[in-house]
Formats: sequence, C-alpha cells, structure tokens
Amino acid sequence: MKGKVMKKTLLFFAAVAALSLLASCAREDYAPAGSDNAAGNVQTLTACFAPGETRTFFDGSTFEWDADDAILVRSDNSSGYTVFNNVTGASSASVTFEAETEDNITYGDESYAVYPNYVSDGCPKIDEGILKLCLKTTYTWSEGTVQAPMIAKVVSGQDLQFTHMGGLLKVTYKNVPPKARYIKVTAPIDATHYYKISQTMGPGGIYGWEDGAGFTLEKPYFKAYNNGKTNEYSVKIDINSATAAQRASDDGITAYVPLPVGPTVVSEKNVYPTLKICLTFADGTEVPGSLRSASNVQIERAHIKPMEAISLTKYTLTTLIGSAGRASNKTSHVTGSFVETKLFAPRGMVMISDDDAVVFDQSDAVMFVDLKGKTVEKQTYNTISTEAVPWGGCYHNGTLYIVDKSQGRLYTCDNLSTKEITYSGISTGNYSPMMITFNGSDAFVVIRDAYGLFKYSEGITGTKTKHGDFNSGSLSKVKPISFTTDSNGDFIVATADNGFKLFKVPNAGGAPVAVAGTGTKATDFASMVDGPVSSATFTGNLYGLAFDGVGNLYIGDQFAIRKITFGPGGWSDAVITTIITNGSTTPKDGSGADAALNTVGSMVFNSDYSKLYITDQNAGKVYVVTID
Repeated sequence: MKGKVMKKTLLFFAAVAALSLLASCAREDYAPAGSDNAAGNVQTLTACFAPGETRTFFDGSTFEWDADDAILVRSDNSSGYTVFNNVTGASSASVTFEAETEDNITYGDESYAVYPNYVSDGCPKIDEGILKLCLKTTYTWSEGTVQAPMIAKVVSGQDLQFTHMGGLLKVTYKNVPPKARYIKVTAPIDATHYYKISQTMGPGGIYGWEDGAGFTLEKPYFKAYNNGKTNEYSVKIDINSATAAQRASDDGITAYVPLPVGPTVVSEKNVYPTLKICLTFADGTEVPGSLRSASNVQIERAHIKPMEAISLTKYTLTTLIGSAGRASNKTSHVTGSFVETKLFAPRGMVMISDDDAVVFDQSDAVMFVDLKGKTVEKQTYNTISTEAVPWGGCYHNGTLYIVDKSQGRLYTCDNLSTKEITYSGISTGNYSPMMITFNGSDAFVVIRDAYGLFKYSEGITGTKTKHGDFNSGSLSKVKPISFTTDSNGDFIVATADNGFKLFKVPNAGGAPVAVAGTGTKATDFASMVDGPVSSATFTGNLYGLAFDGVGNLYIGDQFAIRKITFGPGGWSDAVITTIITNGSTTPKDGSGADAALNTVGSMVFNSDYSKLYITDQNAGKVYVVTID
C-alpha cells in the first residue's frame, strides 16, 4: 500500500489479472434465467484466486478453502443476498459453491461476493462506489482457515475472482496456558495518520487495503471493539478450540490478525503502527506482551503481495544499579560494584562519555558511575549545604553544571577527570530550578516556580532573561519541569500543575505553544491515553525527555516510558505509544508491556542511541533500556 485513496469505482482486478485468473480456474457458468441448468433454482459457481494472489501468502505457502466456508453473493436483480456454501471441500486453486435461489443471478457492475459470509442490517451494500461491510467482531481460528475479508467481482457470468481487502499478521504463541481463550491484538485509532485512509472509513483501529481493489470502504472492514480506553480498539481471535497438544507444542498456536498492508515512508524510513498483543482468559485477565517486544511470540508478515519485512523494535528494561535494594535514607548509601550499590533517590543523570556518567542522588552526594568497570563511587559536596537537592545537570565543554532545586542555586563542578570536586555557587533565588542545558554559549534553565524557561546569555554568569513565559497570555501559573531540544534547536518543555502538556518554545524565544496533551491529568494507567498527541494525557511527572538519533521523542511518564513518532506533518501527525510499562508501580525488569518502573527521574541516551539510561527516584535504581 502506498497510502493513496482509491477510486470510487467497482473495478476489482486489472485486465491482465482477470485474464490470467480465468485461464487458471475451472470455467463453470452460472445458470442464466431460462436455461436447463436452472432446474430447482440451484445455482453453482466457482471461486478462485489469481496466480500469486493466494488467500494469504507467507513463506511461499498457500491457504486452501475450508469445507465449511460460505460466501455471500449479491447481484443486480436480487433484493438481498444469497449464501453460497462450499460443496466440493478444500481446494487450493478453486472451489465450487452452491445455493438455492428464487432469482437467478444476472451480471452487472454491482454483482459481487464477500467472504467470510456475514450480513447485518443495511449491509453489505454499495452506494456511489462506497462499500459498506458488517463483518464479525470476533474472528475464529482453526487449522487451515483464515477469516480474512476478501471480495470478488462476477466476471462474464463465469467465475468469482477473489482478492484480499487487507493484510494479515501471522502470530504464533508458544506454551499457551490451558485456560487462555483469545489472542487479542490492539491498535490505536491513530494508525490512520500513517496510512492516509479516506475519511469515509471512519474510526476503528485495525484495518488496511490492497492497492488495485478499486473501491472505498465506509468503515474499517475488520470490525474492532472498544476497550473502554479512548482511541484504543482490539480484535480478538478465538483459540478456545485449540487442543492441549497444540498449546504445549513447540510449534505453538498460530492465528492470523488483520493489520494495515504496508508502510508509509517518513524521513526515508518505513513506519508501521505499533500494535499490542496479549492472551486473554475467560475471566477477563490478560497476559500482556507487545508486538515490538514480546519474547514468547513469533511474528511474521502474512500478505498476498511482496513487501518489505517489518522491522520489530524490542525495548528491554534491565536494572543496572539498585539490585541490592534501596538505601534507607540519604546518608546510608552503599557504593562499590553495581550489584552492591544502594542508592536513595537518584534524580538527574549526565553522560560524560559512553563509559562514564554522573548520577545525582537527592542528597549532598554525586555518584560517579563507571559504566565500563561497573562500579559506583560517591563524592560528597564540600562547599554547599547538606540540604541541597541536585535535581539535574549537563556536561558542557569539560564542566559539569548542576541545578539545586531545594536551595534554588546553580553550580559548576570542575576537575571531573580526577573526580576532584570543587563547586561554585553561581546564583540564588531561582525558585526551584529543574534542568539546565546549553545552546552554543548560552545556558537555558527551566525554573518551575518562576513559571518559565530562562536564558543566561554567555553562560550562567551572564544576563538572565525569560525565554519562554508560562504565566502570561492564555497560560496561568503553568509549571515547567523538564525540557529538551529538537533537531531545529527548539525547546520541548514538559509541564505539570495547570499544564499536563508538552509545549514548544522557539529557539529564538517567544510564547510557548502546546504541541501534545489535552491538559487533563492521567491519574493511573487506564487514563493514560495513547494515540494522536492532541488527545494524549500525561501524569504530570514528565521528568525525562530525550530524542533519539532519528527524531523520535522518548518520555518518562512516571511509571511508563512513552514514545512520540512523527509523521510527514510533524507534530500535527505525531502519535504517542506506551512502549514500557505493565501499568504497575512495582518495578520489574522485562520487555515492553511486561516491564515496570516506579517514578522516572531522568532519561539520557548513549552516543549511538542503542541504550537509554533511566533513573527511578522512588525505587532507588538506575536502569538501562536496550533497543534492538
């Protein structure tokens, strides 16, 4: 699929495909009115596929028709739809369907058949080139059968020429528990942003089309159900009939799930929607996983035309420091090897190099982290109050800069090469500075209780001016708490009280502009809304913001890691997905939706963006997220 809107006509195959198909299928005519074959009003037809466009395609295999298959046929002179049943059993090339009809089928532009057979009030129908379907919400799984919607045009009164209306995802679950009933696949409604789908399709979540079908759908033809969570829809595949042997087999249980057929290109990269997959049980409980991080699920693209393989990204959260437990207070640290170290409340983290980092531990201590040697060394402040709370910092031109949220001070720290610490207090009365960075020779600091992003010209000893005012115009006492810069040098600022949004402040300064979030605070996992960034909700604890090397924005949202991916329109096309959390605040190593944090304090990438370091202030831990 290339994202283009199809013509609103009812041409289902190109002429070449039609000719090749007729040559490959048995030629069995309909029974025109008045013919000898019409005795008993039993009509017979043949359904088949064009060569190379099989019922589904993966690893060069072909799916066959099932003995229980039925198709729904509509013709110009019929007042409704007639169900034709398979009368010849399975066949990989073609199969005979038969039905008793009161009216004989004639051939016109609106003669077509739909598989699987399903009819509801007012559909299927075609109105001005728009096809309306009412397909089942739950798609069953059985060996050799796929309920993937297909549609056929009656050509010259002979064969039904079927093509797929969408792509499939082949999912193989291994070691499936005996009581698991469904494989559930969930997608955000915002998948439309990457697929340029006609507005006539409306909401639904999991859908797609194959170029050349020649019609426009009124709604997504994989009818999905809402999970009770805004902008989130799912399709369930019934696996209740799977045997115990299948569940325990090394081959696992295979199901076929609808999804968009191909990528769109964003910044010369193929972009796919993020889908979530899990097992659900009869009592409603779930065993979550993630399409991009599940370790017990084998995932393949199943489709009818060649396409590039999907690139699955796996996010794995691993405790780096803190496995020995948390320090009981801010003076009871234990340092040494990573496995021995106990931290109290790590906040900011600064990368000095890929081998060395500094962690501030909400006390009068700086933790030097040797990432290569896997050791931690503590260095206390020697010139400032023990009540200091170093919240964040940055490393610029050989100097470590620190913001002290509690005392309202900015500090510099020299001689890091020998870990000799000499602090210099630069300014006071900053009303809770939270983060600092440099843009050229100018320093920028977000100061929470002064409601602004401030610029210090020519370094933090220079003139201080308000670069972005969060307490003027339509904004009233909005508290900025963290920020980062994008590839254009603009500032992306996260806000808490009276905000709960992301704002952009231009590089040159100016009024903050909201770019993500509704302003409604997410109080728990259920109210944390993914999807288009304009409808997203945040907890207000966004202490970690970091761009990766291709322009995706990662957000530490209290107990979750979330990711914003940008479409061709930038923020207007941006979509947010939750890539790490199981919804709990009990820390847990793992991948994707199987992992959990408590309260993110900061996030920072290494130089090649393959590792994301995270401090968890309430768990007393430092994690590393590997991105494969």
